[in-house]
Amino acid sequence: MGKMRSYLVSRFYQSFFVLFLPLFFIVSLVYFVKIASLTSKISLTFMELLEFYAYTVPDIIFYTLPLSFVAATANSISALSQNYTLISLHAMGISSSKIVRFFIPSAILFSLLLLSISFFVMPTAKQLLASLKYEKSKNAILNISAGRLGQKFNNFYIYAKDGSSSDLKNIVIYSRVKDSKEQFFAAKSGGVREKESLPSLFLKNGYGYTYENRNLKEVRYKMLELFENANAKQISFQSIREYWAQAKSDKRRLGRVLFFLFVSLIPLLGIYPSAAFSMKNPRYEQTHAFWVTLLSLLLFYIVASQLEKRAIMTLFVLVLISSFGVGIWLFKQKVARFF
Repeated sequence: MGKMRSYLVSRFYQSFFVLFLPLFFIVSLVYFVKIASLTSKISLTFMELLEFYAYTVPDIIFYTLPLSFVAATANSISALSQNYTLISLHAMGISSSKIVRFFIPSAILFSLLLLSISFFVMPTAKQLLASLKYEKSKNAILNISAGRLGQKFNNFYIYAKDGSSSDLKNIVIYSRVKDSKEQFFAAKSGGVREKESLPSLFLKNGYGYTYENRNLKEVRYKMLELFENANAKQISFQSIREYWAQAKSDKRRLGRVLFFLFVSLIPLLGIYPSAAFSMKNPRYEQTHAFWVTLLSLLLFYIVASQLEKRAIMTLFVLVLISSFGVGIWLFKQKVARFF
């Protein structure tokens, strides 16, 4: 029995890595493109690009691991059916229920890994990523250069003819929020500085025009100061306990908890439905492992997104019990009563 367990588990892990690695690299490429798009706003070195990517790796693993596990389970069982191994095992007195139980320890291990990633690693990585993005954006603002086009401060495009970031000369800033609202300001001097941890742009001895709803207004000033994200909250790190304690009062955070819990349990939820449509006698039936895996995973993620949206713990418990029950019922009806 030990050799049989080792054989089945080895077949599973072969299928898993064949599926997981390409999927991981494909999703990583999507994240790389998303991170690279930041270079239109901030300057990043190659090492900083890798640092941004490193903080997204927990997310990539969390979303690709359940997909790979369920697909690998269906694929390995389907392969055993196609080469008549399952028929041989049944002839040896090993029931289909016992074969499926060989995969349960791996499913528990994967679910524990997903729970650890989602509740411990991802919150920390998310806060580190937000902090890094904020610092890089702030540094980009504080290092505005003279003579360069396309530089932005908040919603304003800035151009300065001469000077350094803290002492700019002949400044022009322009903003077009929508077709009916435009703003234009010019100043003889000014610069960028950090005030109370927020970057600010100050202009001296200038004038400006605002156009909104066909009304043109002119303003002249001796001193004008604009703040970047003046209403934004300062980034502060929270411990894991503080981060998730907000779920008691924050419905959105509670919904995130339920989403993470449900997705983390997909390896356990997906075993019996996968086996129900993958265990077949190849002489009489064809397996539908691919389509069943695709549809079941799609259904799982739809359910998870609805649980996140509604954020009701009672509903989560009912859905979880129902999902387990339906999976076991399908397995008993389609496989266990025959094998």
